[in-house]
Amino acid sequence: MRTIAKAFAAGDFTLPGVVHAMEDVPGTEQMRALHDDITYTPRDLPRGGEVIIATSNPTAIEAVHEFLAFQRTDHRAGMHME
Repeated sequence: MRTIAKAFAAGDFTLPGVVHAMEDVPGTEQMRALHDDITYTPRDLPRGGEVIIATSNPTAIEAVHEFLAFQRTDHRAGMHME
């Protein structure tokens, strides 16, 4: 998760493209353009980890939501609630 957070913070979304066999995963073009407005914080969990994505930029929020919706759909994952 630390590697992913560091890459995303630099505007590098290569890994999601490789994982999903797509040049641009939905939302990543805007996230790349707005990378200075978004923070990516890795956090260890008892059985893995997560990256907390935060922004106050409305356009970035839309892009992050688009990205996460695609991730849930493509990985066939439901909403995770603590």
